[in-house]
Amino acid sequence: FCADLEPDHDPRTYTERLASAHRYLDAATSEAQIYLGRLDGQVAACVVSRIEPTGVVYLRNAETRPEFQRRGIYRSLVAYRLAVARAAGCTAAIVQAQTRSSAPILLKRGFERVCTLYGLTRPTTEVASG
Repeated sequence: FCADLEPDHDPRTYTERLASAHRYLDAATSEAQIYLGRLDGQVAACVVSRIEPTGVVYLRNAETRPEFQRRGIYRSLVAYRLAVARAAGCTAAIVQAQTRSSAPILLKRGFERVCTLYGLTRPTTEVASG
């Protein structure tokens, strides 16, 4: 899916997601799974889930291409991953959701907000001082 990202996306995001996908694929265990959502024969979305031995599934790294948003693809991929997790014996699901995009969808489907995370960045061109 990374190859299908829009060319105007930040190249750092592309590189980060590609590296993340390779880490998942190279993992020695098979708890992590990558799912593609397709519409009209085109890759429309990509999501990752990771089932832990503790019975918790982590829903991660969701990306829906802009031209396919608002068509229920993300919602369908959430439902599918939850069904797979239930079949594997999971009793809880955890997701880090974007406030404006995925969080409202998840809240409508029974997820509860338990905390807020802040992502911070610093340009790598600056030199850290003392």
